Amino acid sequence: MSSTIFYRFKCQKELSKIFFDGTGITVFDLKREIINVNKLGVGTDFDLRLYNPDTEEEYDDDTQIISRSSVVIARRSPPQRHGKGNASRYVTGKPRILRNNNNISNIQQQQQQQQQQQLQLQMQQQLPIVSTSNNVDQSGVNEDDKIQNFFSQQDVAWKNEQEVLQNQEVYHFQRSNNNNNNKQEDAPPPGYICYRCGAKDHWIKNCPTNNDPNWEGKRIKRTTGIPKSYLKTIERPSELSNEDSANLNYMVTEDGKYVVALADKKSWENYQKKSQLSTKLLYNSDTIKDSSLLDPITHTLFDNPVDTPCCHTTYSRLSIENSLLDTDFKCPNCGKEDILLDSLVENKEVNDKVDNFLEE
Repeated sequence: MSSTIFYRFKCQKELSKIFFDGTGITVFDLKREIINVNKLGVGTDFDLRLYNPDTEEEYDDDTQIISRSSVVIARRSPPQRHGKGNASRYVTGKPRILRNNNNISNIQQQQQQQQQQQLQLQMQQQLPIVSTSNNVDQSGVNEDDKIQNFFSQQDVAWKNEQEVLQNQEVYHFQRSNNNNNNKQEDAPPPGYICYRCGAKDHWIKNCPTNNDPNWEGKRIKRTTGIPKSYLKTIERPSELSNEDSANLNYMVTEDGKYVVALADKKSWENYQKKSQLSTKLLYNSDTIKDSSLLDPITHTLFDNPVDTPCCHTTYSRLSIENSLLDTDFKCPNCGKEDILLDSLVENKEVNDKVDNFLEE
């Protein structure tokens, strides 16, 4: 008769079944069956973990046995290293045996018990043997003599035990080095930069300037979000003078190069044009007495003045173009038709008068 284990993934609501023979199944076999039933592949692209639904405790020991009719929660997560998912071990590998502190303590207890047994054997060999005849002879001895004889035997046994302990070797037990916290940290990967000092050979948490109270260097900024066309490569700040280094707001690229951000001249020029246009719009017939500087259509200060080819009337380029488009290329002054936008002629004389007016 087959047994059953119920499981479900964390994102699922309904339980699924795994059938097996026996009263229990190991965590390793259960994970392998889940991978095979759900066709999850070779398991190199994810980690598979099982949890107790009541205590939310993870079954991290592959040799642990889960009893039949139990319910477990399965969870898939991205691997800690790309292409190194632990699920592949359950498809082609062997169960992982944990070497935790409990295993170490059990080994220590066994060794201590063996030492105590050896000590007892040695003490029994060295202690004087008290014959039964002495016990019979001591039947007529009073209680005080018996107590004194008992303590004298204890003193002899303690001295013999001390002599044995002096000849014993001392064993120092060390914790397992499999713990991730005890592993030596690897060197940073290619392209990594310490944004505190700009070096590439150490992590930022191991930067030698962390414990230096006299270090006055500023934290280096990243170039995230800035186009490369707006960046200019400079020398290493350590090679620059203190004044130049203080004035430069430098950053570090992904390649480890020191750069500074350049101003966007094109955007600045567009902004200046818009600001000048808004300034010109403030001048209208109420503020300007000279009507020769006003556009006949908008009654505001000329902006890029042009003349029509028919009647040579001066307008702002934007206003006359909009007027021609609205009236099917008909001149708003003389009414002549077919006045194309390309036929408008720039009026430099009026443009100079407008510039002089703005300067004054």
